[in-house]
Amino acid sequence: MADLVTVALFGVGIALLVYSQRVLARTQQSGYWPSTSGTVTRSEVVSARRYGQSGYEARIEYTYKVDREYQSNVLSIGGTVATTRKRAGERCERYPVGSQVEVFYDSSNPATACLERTAEGAKFMTLVACGLLVVAVLSLLGIVEF
Repeated sequence: MADLVTVALFGVGIALLVYSQRVLARTQQSGYWPSTSGTVTRSEVVSARRYGQSGYEARIEYTYKVDREYQSNVLSIGGTVATTRKRAGERCERYPVGSQVEVFYDSSNPATACLERTAEGAKFMTLVACGLLVVAVLSLLGIVEF
């Protein structure tokens, strides 16, 4: 049974690491995306559960126009993590309803857009993946037992 847990930890750790690195690469690519102006249509704090973490997040929706009008709720291509109500509220304050925002969009697929070119969600996922891999190695070495 212990061997099965160790294999599972390795598998999940590797899968998370590969996925998070792809997201980080996509976030890096967004640094070269063109931008257009958009309008915030929704800005509120909502309860959230992300990557096993409970808390709050800013739910921001906006419209923008490239070749036609688009709507999105993506703050960051790299994802966000659940946070405190206060921090989520501060983020909402940066994006009040009706405000004009700079929207970064993928020129090959303008429906893909974001307001922030950050990767806090992918960075958190990378940390979780590394933690799982460390525990799996410690299990292989007999330092941790299941």
